[in-house]
Amino acid sequence: MNIFSKLPVDWLLALLLVLSTLAAYSPAFNAGHIVDDREYYIDDPVMVDAKGLFTIWFRPLENNKVWPYIPITRTSFWIERQLWGLDLRISHALNILIHLASAFLLWKGLRFFRFPGAWWVGILFALHPMHVESVAWIAERKNVLVVFFYLLAMGCGLRFFKTREWRWYGLALLLFLFALLSKASAVVLPAVMIFALLWIRVPWRKMDFFLFLPFFGIGLAFAILRMWFAARFFVAASTEFSLSFVERVLIAGHVPFFYLSKYFFPHPLLISYPKWDIDPSQWTQYLPLASLFGVAFCCLWKFQSWGRPLFVGLGAFFVALIPVSGLFQAAWFQFSYVTDHWSYLPGIAVLILAVGLTKRLIKLLPLLFKNFKITSMQYGRNYSGSKRLMVLLGSLPILACGGLTWLHSQAYKDETSLWNATLKYNPTAWWPNYNLGTAALENKDFETAIRYLSVGLKDRSTHAKALNNRGTAYLELGQYQKAIDDYSQAVLLQPSYLDPYENRGLLFARLKNYERAIQDYTKVIQIDPENPKAYRNRGIVYGEQGRFDQAMQDFSRALRIKPNDSLIYNNRGNIYFLQGKDKAAIADYNQALKLDPFYASALNNRGLVYAQTGKNQQACQDWQQACHLGACEYYTQFKRSGQCSQ
Repeated sequence: MNIFSKLPVDWLLALLLVLSTLAAYSPAFNAGHIVDDREYYIDDPVMVDAKGLFTIWFRPLENNKVWPYIPITRTSFWIERQLWGLDLRISHALNILIHLASAFLLWKGLRFFRFPGAWWVGILFALHPMHVESVAWIAERKNVLVVFFYLLAMGCGLRFFKTREWRWYGLALLLFLFALLSKASAVVLPAVMIFALLWIRVPWRKMDFFLFLPFFGIGLAFAILRMWFAARFFVAASTEFSLSFVERVLIAGHVPFFYLSKYFFPHPLLISYPKWDIDPSQWTQYLPLASLFGVAFCCLWKFQSWGRPLFVGLGAFFVALIPVSGLFQAAWFQFSYVTDHWSYLPGIAVLILAVGLTKRLIKLLPLLFKNFKITSMQYGRNYSGSKRLMVLLGSLPILACGGLTWLHSQAYKDETSLWNATLKYNPTAWWPNYNLGTAALENKDFETAIRYLSVGLKDRSTHAKALNNRGTAYLELGQYQKAIDDYSQAVLLQPSYLDPYENRGLLFARLKNYERAIQDYTKVIQIDPENPKAYRNRGIVYGEQGRFDQAMQDFSRALRIKPNDSLIYNNRGNIYFLQGKDKAAIADYNQALKLDPFYASALNNRGLVYAQTGKNQQACQDWQQACHLGACEYYTQFKRSGQCSQ
């Protein structure tokens, strides 16, 4: 106790902020990857390229199917990969540390501008469970980075307008650029800064309009760039993006109330929330939007008294929400109209407003009770009691937020935990059901895969990949007609999607409906003329029909495209064997085994050729080796007959 009593109060508050944040996010330190972490970071070829930094900044479209132009975020991942390799514990730790740094910036920045309760805002930002999605999800590094630079830019900008020292203006502009290069959501900064200037009561000058023009100009350029990337790469053609303008406006009216409710009552928190039913023909759908205008009018009407803090706080919140309000096209709409990580930046205004109003309310609390009969002098002497009440009341939401963050962080340890946590409160959500179904399919639990995928398809019947995956599960269970129906529906919905054609062709070949199989493989080749798998599969079917010349043409074409494919050599060897061309067959089997020494099928097939040509010892050696790899049918058969006695 003596040690702590000698420490400055700021050091104690900082220590409490750090320890509580690290404790709340402790489950995330050892978490794995979720959702698109693999695409965005783990499997990104640029991350392991020594010249990746040049590619990130100057060739953003190269080897890139997922990233918008946010080079600072990608650079942070590239540097991390170069220094520590692929260690997801480092990735999670860096996200948490950047988040913690933003909490410190918020605390110190607000205190610089004499905001009462600055530390409370900082710790609530650090511990609020709405922020878990941004912090515990590796790919959301862009979110924690943009807020870090956004707060720095905001602080420098406000300091310039207060002191009129030009170095702060230059820093603000530079840091704003850094924020935009981390994530385009920083475009709202100049508008939010205007609300902040109203809050700190900085006198407005005529030239200030021109000082904001560079901020708005740079922001507009990045907004256009982001929309171009979205239109070109990230938005699928589906009904989720065919919303009318009126429907988008109605969604925008609902969005602020959703996030406000979650900041004050953060349970349950899901990665995929149920979608609202938007119907412009229902007058009740317009009430949220009308309420927003009503609140704005009341705040402006009483702007000189209680309306000022409400107008500034809510105005900054609403403006920061505009990019994610539903007014603009977003790929996330296929999952939900809202998500926690979209509130990470706008929610700062909510926390500031909530703490400021609570602080003012506690100071005025004694005056609300007639029994107190306190004079202004007495109230001043009782200020310490008010301060203790603030500590007591403030501790409750901090403890609650810390506990909820700790619990919510556990859902992000892996994808299965995340999807199951979501389905607990949103059981028909197609996205978690699709992912759990796909995982069950990969684990060969076909009945479970069908159950999950069927639930997801009730909510989104137009999902071609889900139909393809369910068709594959039906195929493995021998329910062929259901598999054909799902594959056929998938290709109708997405004619350029190759997998259902390939899988349906495989099924038709299994049913010996060779002409239908050839039609499907030919369709794949028409869509993708450089697809070696389609040529190989069509060649196998031609071989089953005895059309050896066509089979050889397909295998040879496949090998020109993919010369190191052991499966193609093995299949072409089979055709040579059927044609009686033993030497050519042996040569292809040898090449297949050179590429894959543990290819049991090629060993068995070469053994058959050796046996046919009287080389029984070599045949038995091949079959015995194949048996060691788990394919014992020929070795067992010929051993029983006495031909393989060793």
